[in-house]
Amino acid sequence: MITSRFVVLSIILLSTSALAKTWTDLNHPVRGPEGSSALTYVKAHATQFGVPAGADLAVTREIPLKGGRVVRIGRSVDRLPVLNANLSVLILGGKIVAASGRLDGAAGSGAAVLGRQEATKAVERLVPGAKVRDARSGYWRLAGELRSAWALDVFRPRPLGGWRVVIDATTGQVLSAAATLHPVVGKAYTPNPSVGTVQQVQLDGLATSAELSGEHADVRSCGYSGGTLVCSRYAVPDAATGNYLDVPDEPSFIDGFSEVHAYYHVDLFHRWLASSFGFARKGATQQIKVAVNFNYENSNGNTQGLYNAFFGDIDGDGKGDLTFGQGKRDFAYDADVIYHEFTHSVVDETSDLSADLDELGFNMMPMSLNEAFADLFSSAFAGDPVVGEYAGNGGIRTLKGNASCPTYLTGESHQEGLMWGQAAWSVREQAQDKALFDHVLYKTLVALDSHATFADTAAMFLAVAANEAPALVPAAKAEFTARGLDDCSRIVPLAEGDERKGYLMGTDSMPLAVVPGPVQYKVEVPAEATELHINLSRNWGYPGSTSTLGAYIRKGSPVSFAGTKAVYDVVLPNTQSTITLTRNDSKNRLDPGNTYYIIPLNIGANDSSYKLTMALTLEEPPLIPPDASGPSPDAGVPALDGASASPATPDEVGDSGCACSVAATPKLPPLPLLALLGLALVLLRRR
Repeated sequence: MITSRFVVLSIILLSTSALAKTWTDLNHPVRGPEGSSALTYVKAHATQFGVPAGADLAVTREIPLKGGRVVRIGRSVDRLPVLNANLSVLILGGKIVAASGRLDGAAGSGAAVLGRQEATKAVERLVPGAKVRDARSGYWRLAGELRSAWALDVFRPRPLGGWRVVIDATTGQVLSAAATLHPVVGKAYTPNPSVGTVQQVQLDGLATSAELSGEHADVRSCGYSGGTLVCSRYAVPDAATGNYLDVPDEPSFIDGFSEVHAYYHVDLFHRWLASSFGFARKGATQQIKVAVNFNYENSNGNTQGLYNAFFGDIDGDGKGDLTFGQGKRDFAYDADVIYHEFTHSVVDETSDLSADLDELGFNMMPMSLNEAFADLFSSAFAGDPVVGEYAGNGGIRTLKGNASCPTYLTGESHQEGLMWGQAAWSVREQAQDKALFDHVLYKTLVALDSHATFADTAAMFLAVAANEAPALVPAAKAEFTARGLDDCSRIVPLAEGDERKGYLMGTDSMPLAVVPGPVQYKVEVPAEATELHINLSRNWGYPGSTSTLGAYIRKGSPVSFAGTKAVYDVVLPNTQSTITLTRNDSKNRLDPGNTYYIIPLNIGANDSSYKLTMALTLEEPPLIPPDASGPSPDAGVPALDGASASPATPDEVGDSGCACSVAATPKLPPLPLLALLGLALVLLRRR
């Protein structure tokens, strides 16, 4: 029942970490090593950055850029890290020019009582069939307070899923949960079977001629059998020449050509990123594992191919992998998809843009930006705006378009990401120097905080461009403003006549009892309103799934999830699609003249899409009889059909023959006309 599911949500603590701040007006020369200079600057300007006095800060990582560096600064309390505290400082041309992130929060009450074993068991109970692969203790910033917490990486082979779950080490409550497998649903590649032919290519960086494992990629064919990942190599070198002579074999789970194709494009793309932007992975190795021909056991125990591709840790070694399914089409045959997924690994290595739960609900903006950057760098390297011509049978997405905020602010990361992807691509098309644009785009990506918004990203791009490529600034400003990206908010106005559509993840996609939506809708209720009608219905849903949508409604302030329970006034349960707030209803009371906020929710296992509308009933205007202060009769009387009646004749207004004569004595209309006038007012349509 919906009541019990909503009660569960009320005890979930949600993170404020998504509300990152970005400063783009910094202009401070760097003296000495860049890392220590950035740390000194932040400490000296602690108040500006919201850093508590005496906070223990340290440089956690330095990411080199051509002509600069990003210095990441973290915070510790009692020698334990604040897990969601980070400030990224951007250095360009020997100056600190921008920063993004948050380091605030005061130590809260309550000592940690859950150890690693108890935290692991708690999360594995929450996600049946899953295993915790890693757990870190520290603090979590929540509503300005630091809580003792555990961050656990969770993986489940069937149904496939991976999450990072943060729980309160004192109470065991869930503080945050975010997916760590980032799927792409679409079609793309260049060259691919749709726009190219099989060509002889050079396979660089191989560590040995015996297998496709080298400097940047280790490729195998993998699948899940009995809950265990099983990988094999089907591409083998020719005994006589040492060359890989496999030919396309599709559909097949033992396709060696798929392995060769993936190795070539992963290596090629890595080399472009490294030579163009200085990209390098953390740690000693630059290699990433790649799984192709991916298949798994479905609920019936049968082996089937995955019609998808994603980046995430598939083998449990703590490092992200690239995985390409073998479904209706082989996703590894499409280089656009390979470049897209590889860029997700770049984001993971740098800004780590991640969706998160915060006080406004589920913040999808960072993940949408993640998807947008993946599309942008794939298309920049491929040289065209269409992503996935082959995998998508004509294209998964295109970066040519007019996506804008709030129209595309739907919570589906791939479509929502088009706002940034299409805006940036439009600026790129206008740029005379495409390579210079790509440099600005890469530095923007690396400099962002992991919970950056569209507005943060637009501001950061302009800051980088002002320092690196001033010619880009006018077109970028115009594009971002025209699309509403410079002030894109997760609170969206809802007026009569609007139909807002959005996307909600299900509880199978997120390990939560109730999944809040990514957008809240704001209704301005006029003082003369007597009723507010809200309609929330499914736009689409999985076959066989039942009604799972509900909503929280709050007067005066957005629905809040910061604290031990959600703060709202009215619940729209999943048993009905419409609710009416009225002046005289004690339970669903309407307070005219106030602002109301609505957030859709999903309590079902399956993802779903919704549409939301509202209507108002206004009180009827009072019937005021004509008097000397009202309009003179010659102005005409409203007819029932809305047209104006014929003007009065001179005989009706006096002897002067002038309808405008001040001295004329106005005469009341005849009684039948008064009756019609009263009827017309009574029959005014209620809105």
